[in-house]
Amino acid sequence: MASKPFEDLSEVFIKPPTMPGEEVFPYRVKLKPVKIFDDPLDFKSLIPKLEFSTNKKHWTGHLRTAMRTIPEEDYEYIMKAAERVITESLAMRLSPPEGIS
Repeated sequence: MASKPFEDLSEVFIKPPTMPGEEVFPYRVKLKPVKIFDDPLDFKSLIPKLEFSTNKKHWTGHLRTAMRTIPEEDYEYIMKAAERVITESLAMRLSPPEGIS
């Protein structure tokens, strides 16, 4: 997160005509830019080394919240793992098929 939580009543979204009520979403935080990767990351394999997930057997519960603060070390570990996936995927795409040199 790039800010502490704050309250703001200004509109964020244009409400669809079919949505009942006046939802404002007043509780907000500013976020750092997010990286989106084309290749998937096997997140389950990272769980044993992630500090924020204290229950390694039922780790998905830690991800089922609206917002979750994680230690900077966990963030760095996840990002490095994602970068490795990108590097490996790129290497596979650039290497010639077997039998062709």
